[in-house]
Amino acid sequence: MKVVVFGASGRTGGLVVRGALERGHDVVAFVRDPAKLRLQDTRLSVVKGDVFDYDDVLAAVSGSSAVISALGTGSGVSVCTEAAKNIVRAMKESGVRRLICVSVHGVGDTRGSGFFPWLAWAVLRNVMEDKERMEEVIRASDLDWTTVRPTALTGGRRTGKYRVGARPGLLSRISRADVADFILQQLDDRSFIRRAPTVTG
Repeated sequence: MKVVVFGASGRTGGLVVRGALERGHDVVAFVRDPAKLRLQDTRLSVVKGDVFDYDDVLAAVSGSSAVISALGTGSGVSVCTEAAKNIVRAMKESGVRRLICVSVHGVGDTRGSGFFPWLAWAVLRNVMEDKERMEEVIRASDLDWTTVRPTALTGGRRTGKYRVGARPGLLSRISRADVADFILQQLDDRSFIRRAPTVTG
């Protein structure tokens, strides 16, 4: 399978790229600065581009089997929302159906679901607003999308032991490696098509 990964040089995106290659996929890593992705593989293509530039996004998406977005967001800049608009448009134009996107627990219908969302909105309002608008863009499409909503992220190792769809506890967290593992499972699993599962340790 040919998979495009946006945000490939980020902490979660890099793990997604590595995991996809380990699973035998061909990977197109879309990055602003190729020097930040210190990984070489015969099945890896590194594409320099800007998610705000539709032509860049379209060129990366064309000919792929699935798209994964692991983009982060910047203060005051709607990176995830604007990227989602371009990604969705490019996928429709290219006939690509499968989209898996990293969101966050606490947006949408999980916004009032406990302490974690309250704290996230209090401390990271710009991030939460961006992710929520991103989800709105994706849900409005007719693509085969899944938005993955992790709780607090850590740099821990992959355990393969995490809960999907469970109500998080007060200090719930999950490693980026486990989030990447769950994301990659969705390439072959249609259980969460047009759903937004929360994942936590």
